[in-house]
Amino acid sequence: MKQRSGEAGSERESAGVRAGACASMGSTNQRIGGDRVDGRGRLVGWVGGLGDVAWRRVSGRACGARRGRRSMARLPAAERRKQLLDCALVLFSEQGYARATTAQLAKAAGVTEPIIYRHFPSKKALFIALIERTGDETLSRWKADLADAADPAERLHRLIGDNPMVTPRGLSGYRVFLQAITETGDEEIREALNRHIAKLHTFMCRELAEAQGKHRVTSRYSAEVLSWLLINIGLGYGVLTAMAIQGHGRDEAGVHIQDVLRRVLIGRGEGRERPGDVV
Repeated sequence: MKQRSGEAGSERESAGVRAGACASMGSTNQRIGGDRVDGRGRLVGWVGGLGDVAWRRVSGRACGARRGRRSMARLPAAERRKQLLDCALVLFSEQGYARATTAQLAKAAGVTEPIIYRHFPSKKALFIALIERTGDETLSRWKADLADAADPAERLHRLIGDNPMVTPRGLSGYRVFLQAITETGDEEIREALNRHIAKLHTFMCRELAEAQGKHRVTSRYSAEVLSWLLINIGLGYGVLTAMAIQGHGRDEAGVHIQDVLRRVLIGRGEGRERPGDVV
């Protein structure tokens, strides 16, 4: 369905809209030792990630309803698009992309289905938009985390400890991303996945090449293949975390795989420890 001209400015929500629904999930976690703990003391991070109960609480806050409250608020087109994506993120994460419907999304967002189609021509378009947004959010987080690090070895040290798949916000996005495994027969979805990974690989490759140029990282292997190494390990770790595999990534002595990566790529004594780093 084509977007109506009035939608570019704003639109009227249906009565009973959920006030404040689908606000972005922010991280309010504290770090204790090498693990991340949220405001209620639930463990998040290296060992096991977010469990199902914790996930439901996080997702509920993201697209929670204030039922029974009527609103006549208007939203600019950009804000409405963001709201729909936030609600779709929760819906796809909980119901699965294949099972979720636009009728369910409309109910969760407090709008009618035609409003959804003004912004997204299909459910698949929503799915692809989430894949692309998750990649952009990952890059934004990495850039912010590296902003005050000038030394290439320190930048890589931080990057190794900054896996978005095991953070509350990133976990939700990549939980949807992983569902694309069953959708790779669709050319458009496959292309979106390739664009997503290509962005991350390009970013990592640039960081590694700079570090190699200043002799701060091993040059035995190309920056290109080392970037693929980090992506492959990071995705594997993220999948096991999403599956709530307890204790993965460590040995009995407490050595974590990120310690091994830093030792192999950067060497002993480079960078500095940062509590709560995740691979």
